Amino acid sequence: MREPTLLYPTIDLFLYDLQDGLGHSAEEIAQIRHGLWQGILNGNFTETTLADIKAREATLSNYIELLPQRYQFFAAPYDGYYYPVKLGDTLAVQVDCAGKPEEPTWDALSLDDQLQQMKASVLEHARDIPGRMGRSWFIWGRLTTADQDPEASAINIFKTLKLFPQSNWALDCKGKGRYGGATFYEIQKVDETADGINQNHYALICLFPASQTKADMQGILSQLYRHLMRLLYYRNKVLWAYEQGFQLKTKLKEAINKVQILINILPGHIAQPAIALNSLQQDLAKALTISHYCEKNLSFLKEQAATISINLDNYQKRLQLMSQSAGESDLAVLERFADFAQEKYLNQLKTDEQTLAVSLKPLATFIQTVEGVIEIEKAKNDRTLNQTVAIASVGISVASLAASTFTEQAKTIIEVRNPTPSGQPIPVSNSIKSAGLAFGVSLAIGLLGACMTWLLLKAWNRR
Repeated sequence: MREPTLLYPTIDLFLYDLQDGLGHSAEEIAQIRHGLWQGILNGNFTETTLADIKAREATLSNYIELLPQRYQFFAAPYDGYYYPVKLGDTLAVQVDCAGKPEEPTWDALSLDDQLQQMKASVLEHARDIPGRMGRSWFIWGRLTTADQDPEASAINIFKTLKLFPQSNWALDCKGKGRYGGATFYEIQKVDETADGINQNHYALICLFPASQTKADMQGILSQLYRHLMRLLYYRNKVLWAYEQGFQLKTKLKEAINKVQILINILPGHIAQPAIALNSLQQDLAKALTISHYCEKNLSFLKEQAATISINLDNYQKRLQLMSQSAGESDLAVLERFADFAQEKYLNQLKTDEQTLAVSLKPLATFIQTVEGVIEIEKAKNDRTLNQTVAIASVGISVASLAASTFTEQAKTIIEVRNPTPSGQPIPVSNSIKSAGLAFGVSLAIGLLGACMTWLLLKAWNRR
């Protein structure tokens, strides 16, 4: 039998996902939940089980163990388990695999073969578990001899597992630390895809010295697992919030470009001799829609900055607890993330929010300007209409008055010009002529009154 280069090798994958489904419908969330628990419970899934899990989720606690037995163990031949919990608004699942110790040929395998089979088992068991908020690896074991180089062993584990695409130890390893006598190495690769999912690659490789007993290791690991479940949650949520903030910033920039187009065409609208109110009103409607969209997304952007701030604070507090719980520890390499995230992520989002808020001020000015122009044009139109009505009213009133006053005079004038023989009725032609004369005179007087009214109003408007 080959002497192994690592005792008790174990691989863990921590997965985190928002319970609200990240934009999924209620039906889609139900399907995801059904597939998740069916996978975790190895097919021993009933609606009663799901109802019990939902009841546990409703508990007022920031840390809720979702299974009554705490762990759901893998089916043979693998030695592993699921450990699902709810952390605030997030589902967190630890998927653990320690190999196939019951198989007679397991110990005869090389460490590389054991690691590769354990990794494959973890990925297979984690297949139905969403981890869009983030996923982190934790690999541990005990060195076999006192003179074994922990870094060389860690490099071998890293290269064998190929956890990252295009992995490079010199570039991806960010440093080492100590916890409970063990040496650990932090490895990470930054997510370069802005797709709303946290795809930062992250792993911790923790190696205990050969002198540490199995009982001591188990005591340290029981503490370390509890800390890691939360610590990695805070870390992944910071990265996820920054990813969300980056997408919001992109959307807001696109909206600001649309605002600039509206602003650029405004002078052309106003310079027209006759302003087209319909076009202005359409532009105003577009501007109000964009304004609502931007205000909503600015609010979301501010929420992401607050999320980063809260989780960074919790991350630092958890590191303090970790340091206090282990007699011999050096967590400086883990503390660097808090400093980097404060400078890079939190300050960046705050700056973006302030910059975008300033960039949207011209939109508010545009809306006020267009509303003012529309009101002025409406007032002009209303005044023109009122003046027209006033002129017409004067003309009609004067014409009516003239008609009622001149009717008898018109009859007299026609009678004088076309006298009716004595004793005969007035001819119809005379009646028609008198009516026509009365109408013509009253119309002329009405038009004269309307013209005088128009001249008076025009003179008044010039004052």
